[in-house]
Amino acid sequence: MQAIRQGQAAGQTTQWLHLELERREMLVLADARGQTLECRTGELWLTEDGGGDRILRPGEAHVVAGNGCLVVSACQDARFVLGGGGHDPATVSLQPVRGFLASLLPHELSGLGGRGLA
Repeated sequence: MQAIRQGQAAGQTTQWLHLELERREMLVLADARGQTLECRTGELWLTEDGGGDRILRPGEAHVVAGNGCLVVSACQDARFVLGGGGHDPATVSLQPVRGFLASLLPHELSGLGGRGLA
């Protein structure tokens, strides 16, 4: 995971955190309720606590709801932005996932009989 930059457009008060993930990298967002995650390039698999799974492609966006926890997996190298939630996206907890679990994508766990990891 790499934070590219944080910035805001001239005349705007909304801040955006620019991030990128390499294929198969995973990132856990906590305290992100109300933030918008927008895919700029690549493809992202989102798993939201209590909200299910969703694939984001370039130009698509997702607003984080529920308790604000979201797992972001890169199906392919991806760049995305996080922000627009009424509070500075730099306050969102960003935790990269490392080790064995990071080598798997959710769709590759289908051999678990649809149970996933609980």
